[in-house]
Amino acid sequence: MIPMLDEHVTEDAKGNKVIANKAMGFIDECIDSEQLDIFAVENFQHLILFKWEGYAKRMHGLNFTMHLIYMGLLTGYTYCIYIMDIQNK
Repeated sequence: MIPMLDEHVTEDAKGNKVIANKAMGFIDECIDSEQLDIFAVENFQHLILFKWEGYAKRMHGLNFTMHLIYMGLLTGYTYCIYIMDIQNK
């Protein structure tokens, strides 16, 4: 039943990888649904936790780190260009 619910990779007769059910996702269908009770189901919570641990947590951590580096560089640049320039005049 899982292959019918989500995008997945299969192999054709030649052994090439083919994406089946492209642009269909189980979680996307649940999000678009008006049945909010599905988020209370324990198995669905496990699925969300699995997706978070497997992909989203790492990506959010990387993006947060890059944001902190950018903010540090921007703060240093602003200090060097504007604050130190005013103090030197």
